[in-house]
Amino acid sequence: MSKAAFIMESLTNLYSDPYLSVIREYVANAIDSHIEAGNTDPVEVSAPSQWSPNLIIKDQGIGMSREDVFRYGNYGSSDKRDNLEVVGNFGMGSKSAMAITNSFTITAVKDGEYTMATIGRNDDGHGQVDIIVNEPTTEPNGVTITIPIPTSNIWSVRSRIDSVISKLPAGRVSVDG
Repeated sequence: MSKAAFIMESLTNLYSDPYLSVIREYVANAIDSHIEAGNTDPVEVSAPSQWSPNLIIKDQGIGMSREDVFRYGNYGSSDKRDNLEVVGNFGMGSKSAMAITNSFTITAVKDGEYTMATIGRNDDGHGQVDIIVNEPTTEPNGVTITIPIPTSNIWSVRSRIDSVISKLPAGRVSVDG
């Protein structure tokens, strides 16, 4: 294992409760994006089920361009360091899904540009961003993170969603509509 792959592996295994941490990180990122965009609508969370075993977190915040998506996949990269109104700033939370899966999907829209990508690890264990689609769109700005959940952990994830949401101000997050 290379040094970079070892560092990536170590950083993604920091969490004592990976599922709780993943939910907390992505919900916080989505809320931060809403704050930055001045959007008071709730962030949307779709809990995994046996018919759709994905955790989906969707915001309609500031969105991300193709270049933003590439940066999103790099450890230590953060555009929040100088903003005291938001939570993150280390560039770790955006990769927290790597603690529970080998890859996840990000769908992002920013100023008329639609980008879909997978973020994961290559065969050497290094982080990798693969752009699947990049095209013009009329959709509003926002980001959707889709994380596959093993069916054996669906109920555990659902209870952790409740735990995270219960600590937030009412109206910040909508779960399953």
